[in-house]
Amino acid sequence: MARTGARAHCAGGGIARHRSRAAVILQCQHRGRLPEVARGCTPSALMQSIICNRFHAENTMRALFVAVIYLFAAGLISCTKKNQPAQPEAPSDATFAMIQAQVFDASCSSSSCHSTQTRAGGLSLVAGESYANLVNVDPANEQARAKRWQRVMPGKPDSSFLMKKLTGTGPNEGSLMPWGTSGLSSIKIDAMRAWIKAGASETAHVADAPDLYTAPPETEPAFVPPASPPPDEGFQVSVGPFYIEPGKEREIYSTVNVDLPADYTINRIVIKQPEGSHHFIVYRWKTGPPPPAGIRDFDPRLPSSFEGILNREFVGGTQTPEITIEFPEGVGIPLPTNVTFDLNSHFVNTNGKSSLKAEVYVNFYRAPAGSVIHRAKVLFENNLFIDIPPGATKTEGANWIAGRETHVIALSSHMHRHGKRFKISRIQNNQIGETVYENLEWDNPHTVYFNPPLVIHQGDGLRYEGTYVNDDKPFALRFGFSAEDNEMCIMTGYYY
Repeated sequence: MARTGARAHCAGGGIARHRSRAAVILQCQHRGRLPEVARGCTPSALMQSIICNRFHAENTMRALFVAVIYLFAAGLISCTKKNQPAQPEAPSDATFAMIQAQVFDASCSSSSCHSTQTRAGGLSLVAGESYANLVNVDPANEQARAKRWQRVMPGKPDSSFLMKKLTGTGPNEGSLMPWGTSGLSSIKIDAMRAWIKAGASETAHVADAPDLYTAPPETEPAFVPPASPPPDEGFQVSVGPFYIEPGKEREIYSTVNVDLPADYTINRIVIKQPEGSHHFIVYRWKTGPPPPAGIRDFDPRLPSSFEGILNREFVGGTQTPEITIEFPEGVGIPLPTNVTFDLNSHFVNTNGKSSLKAEVYVNFYRAPAGSVIHRAKVLFENNLFIDIPPGATKTEGANWIAGRETHVIALSSHMHRHGKRFKISRIQNNQIGETVYENLEWDNPHTVYFNPPLVIHQGDGLRYEGTYVNDDKPFALRFGFSAEDNEMCIMTGYYY
């Protein structure tokens, strides 16, 4: 009956066709080898032959084990779920795959940030999830949504919130990313920008994107921020990092609030920044509510960029990578207990290939208690009437007249790219006399300190003027904020 039942179970000719092959497998498994199965033996028939064979149960189980191993080796049995589609792999030269590996995997998708579990800002940047979470997706940030940005807007890096988070966020737009770092290298920023500008494809190769697999991690010279002063000696404020695209310039403002003890007077300011600065200015907010914290891009075409311009006063500034402003003994600048600084930074990226990473640090040092007798005031005179026709070389200037006896302790200047010479001369008895300051480098103006101070009597003053050459513009150069297309003629300094 067992034999008949076995045959009935194997009806359809399976035993007649395949029994001998199953027997060969059973015999050969005792010899420790697995024979090649002849063509025409289907997996189901092979298994039926083994099950229906009348060998001893132990031999049958051994045969079954050997057959299963064979079927695995032959690829006829798989652990993959039935009908599960294979996941397509991005081409090896896909730019997004490079960004995923070199940026997101390396800097963003840790367990505490944009992982599948944590999803900071509602965003996972884990491989396999990041693309769908970024491209054509509205950001969680309300400010970004109000501006109609997307996390990644194909073809529009300037409307992609991802780029804002990597190059410098504005008010109420959150922190610079990756969080807790000084930002990505410029070459990674450039790769991201090129990918978005080319359409943000998941599979395409973008020829303009730098190769992050072979490029060095940093392309710009290393910039080392200065150490902050000890708390009993001073304090530090900073702005950035933020980024400037190749061949472009960018001017920003950023407010910083500091709580200070009573009777706080500074007598030394140290400013440090990377190469490429057109200027950096520290303003103190005087009246009215200051702007919210965060980077505000300055655009002279927008009236909103000039809001509050009369509510702040100049404290210090530079165009050079590092400067120390130190007042003479007995001179200082008093600060209120709750002071808001508005930091104004303008960088020009003359490099046509990579983004420029900008950041600025300012150390303020406190004067010893009771040591300051004279309060330093700022000399900031701006000639707005500049008109240099195409092809012309012209000198423009203005006069500053003292309303009382004034002790000048420092003088400096500010021009743009077409400025060739800046000169400051004394005015005495309505006559222009001795030259007290001269600068021939528009992008590297020096500061002249006077010790003892330069005394200007009431009614006398200073004549400041710049000489400009308009040798490459088809339009007249006039006062404006662009270092490339406009000019300035500004005298700065300190006095008491």
